[in-house]
Amino acid sequence: MIIEDESILNENEKQYIETVILGEHISFFWAENQVENDSKPFLYHTLIHKKTQQIHSDYANFFKDLVKKFAGKHKLECRVFLRGCVNLTFPMKGKGTPHRDHTFPHRQVIIYLNKSKGGSTVILSEKHKILKTIEPKQFKMISFDGKYPHYQNYPKDGRRVVAILTFI
Repeated sequence: MIIEDESILNENEKQYIETVILGEHISFFWAENQVENDSKPFLYHTLIHKKTQQIHSDYANFFKDLVKKFAGKHKLECRVFLRGCVNLTFPMKGKGTPHRDHTFPHRQVIIYLNKSKGGSTVILSEKHKILKTIEPKQFKMISFDGKYPHYQNYPKDGRRVVAILTFI
């Protein structure tokens, strides 16, 4: 089940994203690859560390609360957060590398944080056929079963900023 919802965030949450998350308050770090062995660089801000599930950012609870609100509305179980990150990508040739965030059952939420020209999310079947292409829209939240590989198309210009959280 793939869920798209544009109505979760209230005006205060949108303003916080605009001024704090997209402003000059959050630090981003350079990474040489987005997934193992893909050589496609990006910038990231770790919210919840993938290996330890420990909070690494003062902004983690803001995003956890958004995901809990989304999960409650859509009747999704959300017991433990496994990973959280804010990713910033920019125009590049090609597309992202299809991947799964974990090798075990989980659910994924992506929150589109900015207005992006291009930068869709492509969700694949387990046999790597396109199930759905989701166009980014600022403040839209999407969720899907983590068993599905997915990748991003890069923005045409400017930046694409998303928060990604995984949970069980």
